[in-house]
Amino acid sequence: MAETLDIACPSCGKVMKVPAAVVGKVIRCKGCSHTFAVTAPGAPKPPTAKPAVAKAAPPRAKPATPADKDAPIKFQDDPPKVPPATEKKVVRPFDIEEDDNENPYGVEKDDLDVPRCPFCATELDPPDTKVCLECGYNLLERKRHVSKKVYETTGGDYFMHWLPAIAWIVAMLLLFTLAIVSTFYMSDWLTGSFLEKDDKNAVTQKAEFYLPPFAFNLCTWVCTCFIASIGIKFVVARLVYNWKPAEVVKKT
Repeated sequence: MAETLDIACPSCGKVMKVPAAVVGKVIRCKGCSHTFAVTAPGAPKPPTAKPAVAKAAPPRAKPATPADKDAPIKFQDDPPKVPPATEKKVVRPFDIEEDDNENPYGVEKDDLDVPRCPFCATELDPPDTKVCLECGYNLLERKRHVSKKVYETTGGDYFMHWLPAIAWIVAMLLLFTLAIVSTFYMSDWLTGSFLEKDDKNAVTQKAEFYLPPFAFNLCTWVCTCFIASIGIKFVVARLVYNWKPAEVVKKT
């Protein structure tokens, strides 16, 4: 068996086994493609030769055409997997799992099984109450009602609140009264005006007009009904839906 030598590449340090017959010859490193002269073990090292100029990489072969079905498919080797760096896990407050509670914001009970307010811990009486009378906490809306100091509502406040509705009622009564009266006396009111004709009716012997009184009565009733519709809406809103005057808050 031929004698082999362990030769280290002066560029990358890779150790290669070469036959003893190559001593004094120039070889190429398989790792970095660096060329150097092989020296015998113990001999002085020759000066390092300049690295050869890297040749341009040959052009990649074109992939086989779809017609060439037997052409082999080349796969690129997977890159070496680098183990991820060990990181110290930081426990954040929101990462901590909370206890599963079906009713975390509901009514809490003490050891004596007495329902209490979740805001002020006052005993709820009755137990199924919706608003705590002590602190004003609403158990349905999950919020506390802020208390405020207001002036006491008097009879005068109610009267001033209802006064516009009363004025509308009086105005509508007057309008309907005027419409009814004008229906009966419109002819008399137009007698002697510029609308009266010189000739009288041959049958009834009553005065005739260029514009009949019925036209004035119709306009009167249309205007009365239109104004009354607005007044009725206001009266219903003020006396039925918003019958209570607004509370006046005391300034502190």
